[in-house]
Amino acid sequence: MFVIDQTSLFWWPVTVRWPSNEKPGQFDEQTFQMQFELLSRDETKKIFDDARAAGRSGEDANDELMRRVCKGWRDVQDVSGKSVAFTPESFAEAWRRAPVRIAVNEAYTAAMNGEAARLGN
Repeated sequence: MFVIDQTSLFWWPVTVRWPSNEKPGQFDEQTFQMQFELLSRDETKKIFDDARAAGRSGEDANDELMRRVCKGWRDVQDVSGKSVAFTPESFAEAWRRAPVRIAVNEAYTAAMNGEAARLGN
């Protein structure tokens, strides 16, 4: 049986490949889970159409899409090991870092394309 849910929230693993301090030229992988909201095709298209109409870039539209679809996270800590709550401000702070943007985009894209999460992701 297939049930269409009005609000589709789901958890998906995210693997951030952070440049290693200890292994030059390599990455350290850190994982967490992001809660995404599945938007309709029309909602997604509107975000990109509105950005284009306002003269904003595709990157700006993607940033807006991610602010809209990212609803929560698990297993995110600060450097002292204290859990970091998901808020618009904490998400914006994380989003400023390219490895986080890349990882969250890859995770959301995989989920939307029907790809299973990769081992370690």
